[in-house]
Amino acid sequence: LLIQNDTLLANGIQNDVCAIVLTYDPVVATTSDSSNCMFVELQNNCDREHNRVLELEAHVLETQKMLSNSNSQCTILEKHYYDLQLKVQRYKENLKNQRVLDNSNAMALNAIFGITLLKDQLRERDETVRNLQSEINISKM
Repeated sequence: LLIQNDTLLANGIQNDVCAIVLTYDPVVATTSDSSNCMFVELQNNCDREHNRVLELEAHVLETQKMLSNSNSQCTILEKHYYDLQLKVQRYKENLKNQRVLDNSNAMALNAIFGITLLKDQLRERDETVRNLQSEINISKM
């Protein structure tokens, strides 16, 4: 409560000082050179601070513009990131499907090679049987 009172008093004093500076009548001050110098100094300080406020406001606007652009770029990058994640997921699924097909193809190829090997073995046996029959026929003669 005391801190709030101190803050309120400080704000009230600041408002009073600003009101005095803004309502100061330069016509009255012309009677005294020291008062006139003080007024000119206060006016210069006020102008300088006003210019500084304008510069800071321009800087704030520029920073807000940069922030807005950054947010836009961030949104674009997030969308691109999610698109890439979906693409990678699809590639993984396609790779799994391809492996399943490759395995079934491999089994079919193994069966074909097995059949071919058995056929070759049968041909060799047939040839051996023919050769033996030829020898038997020759020996009978």
